[in-house]
Amino acid sequence: MRMRIDEDLNILVYASKAFSDAQIQAFINQNQKWIQEQLEKQLKSKNKIQKILDDHPNQILHFGTWKSLESIDLTNNACLKKALLETLHQRVLHFSKAMELYPKKISVRLNKSVLGSCSYDNKLSFSLLLYFAPLDLLDYVIIHELAHIKHKNHSTRFWNLVSKFCKDYKDKRTILHQETRLYHALYKHLFK
Repeated sequence: MRMRIDEDLNILVYASKAFSDAQIQAFINQNQKWIQEQLEKQLKSKNKIQKILDDHPNQILHFGTWKSLESIDLTNNACLKKALLETLHQRVLHFSKAMELYPKKISVRLNKSVLGSCSYDNKLSFSLLLYFAPLDLLDYVIIHELAHIKHKNHSTRFWNLVSKFCKDYKDKRTILHQETRLYHALYKHLFK
């Protein structure tokens, strides 16, 4: 059995059919402290994000910089996708040349948990949420995915290649994990 709390603070329990309702309830009861800690942590995070959104009314994060919505062509998420793709093509080309690794295709889709991926046939896909990220964080994701063209895993050789082009990749990775919730909340706020 496993448990998680989603972004709407719902407690989700995953269990096979082999477990009875009583066993599931016992599992929940045994994990009350963890549940309470996670609910408090997520509520604090939600409140922090809401304050950021309240402090920036009628604004959007445009590659890490707050800009007025009027200054950005934003009629729908296709506009975000187009802007992100244009930026990605330029930056992927730059890092592809430096790393001597070339993707077959670059695409963008809305994915709130995975910011980038590299398919087995070297097609790169990036989350639309990266539109909100500062360019140095975007560059880290690009470097990370390009490195997967050479190493299809997270081996030591993979991380050595990433670090060759992004020395502080650990810091950037941590920041991205922290900021992704804000990016998702901002997306939801813009496209309710």
